Amino acid sequence: MMEKINILHLCTDEKFIDRAVNIFEIAFPEQNSLCVYNKGKPIVHIKRPVDICVGAKESLLGVNFSDIGHFDIVVVHALAKIWYRTIEKLDKNIPIVWLGWGYDYYDLIGGDEKWLLQDTYSFYKEESQKRKFTQFLKDTILYPRWRQSRVIEKIQYFSPVLQDEYQAIRNSRAWKSFPEQVDWNYSPAEKDLSYYVSSFDDVGVIGNNVLVGNSATNTNNHLEIFRTLKHINLQGRKFIIPLNYGDKLYGEKISRIAHELLGSDADVLVKFMPIDDYMEKISSCGFVIMNHVRQQGVGNIISMLYMGAKVFIREENPTFIYLKRNGITVFSVQELERNPKLLFSPLLPLEVLNNRAIIENLWSNSALLEKTKKLIYTLMSK
Repeated sequence: MMEKINILHLCTDEKFIDRAVNIFEIAFPEQNSLCVYNKGKPIVHIKRPVDICVGAKESLLGVNFSDIGHFDIVVVHALAKIWYRTIEKLDKNIPIVWLGWGYDYYDLIGGDEKWLLQDTYSFYKEESQKRKFTQFLKDTILYPRWRQSRVIEKIQYFSPVLQDEYQAIRNSRAWKSFPEQVDWNYSPAEKDLSYYVSSFDDVGVIGNNVLVGNSATNTNNHLEIFRTLKHINLQGRKFIIPLNYGDKLYGEKISRIAHELLGSDADVLVKFMPIDDYMEKISSCGFVIMNHVRQQGVGNIISMLYMGAKVFIREENPTFIYLKRNGITVFSVQELERNPKLLFSPLLPLEVLNNRAIIENLWSNSALLEKTKKLIYTLMSK
């Protein structure tokens, strides 16, 4: 049996952290510590005890090495720029694991022109020029491209959201070294997926509304999908549009456009909801439309597939390719654009059960627990 180890989790105050650290805690009890960047503000989303709180000073100078130098493993939950200095200061003998979220590596393999469809790109470019220039200056001074490379080259292990993404990121630059690939993923929901259905064979738990997108971010390409959906008569059903997470200014503008184009069919979520309330809300949706070109909203997609929803994803999206390759029944947004009647025929019971079985194997808490044990054992054996 492996002796006790000290695992440090570097993270921001995000809703996914508790469920991730809970899995590590089940696998390795009383061996996990949290270092949270909260900028001196009250912690809202993380409910677990926090061991170290850091702010702007630490983002510039790094976390005090006396506070973190004794840890055996450091797990970085999303490679936010605020952790660069801390990682640079860490002893080279301490293994670092980077658990990617997408936003923290997608700049390596593309920019707005690649992830935004034409209407959204034009809209966002006009709305954000001033904000982007300010951010550009900050990034150029504090976080130049060479510094990002240096930090990534110091990390030993990396798990992207989808394992398929690893090679594209590795091939994006001429690295001096690049983290070794490991297989780990966040739980798609607050509770194990089985909690959201009365039994594995229950295929009637889902409603009939339509979930559109996952957040107030431009990569949802809301404008294009709204213009497709405005021609569809939902016959009393609703488009549920989550805009309560992400870019507040973008969310406000898209909310107005949703009501203009979709009228009373639009049910826009703008206020923060506890996770159980959110899951109850989206369980009213038997259909899901994700118009992202890039991987995003995977947790929502997996949860909805498990509950029995018919899911539409853009065919060029790595998530669509990954799910199809693993045998999951999923449809493309392009198919829906050609045939809107697809929004009126739910998945067959056999398709729901097949999707559920595959997801159990890949994404259940028991599968994640095994991945967590394997990850730490791999690190400690090297």
